[in-house]
Amino acid sequence: MINVGSISEQTLAGMVTTATHGTGLTHKVLSTHVQALRLLLADGSSVRCSPIDHPDLFTATLCGLGSTGLILDIQYQSLPLPLA
Repeated sequence: MINVGSISEQTLAGMVTTATHGTGLTHKVLSTHVQALRLLLADGSSVRCSPIDHPDLFTATLCGLGSTGLILDIQYQSLPLPLA
């Protein structure tokens, strides 16, 4: 991962919905690295959202404290493993 939260006992969905941050001034909150996610909505349907697909729902979910639905899947930007 690009950055790691200071509390390791959190799930990735928990880190996204609470805007968990790592250490250092140059690192953004972890939710800024989410590229897309799939939510389970209150009516039982699921929806994929991203900056392009349902952007308002996507933005509201980042640091939304679960108010938009349950996060089922997250597409997250990561760094490639360094070559040994």
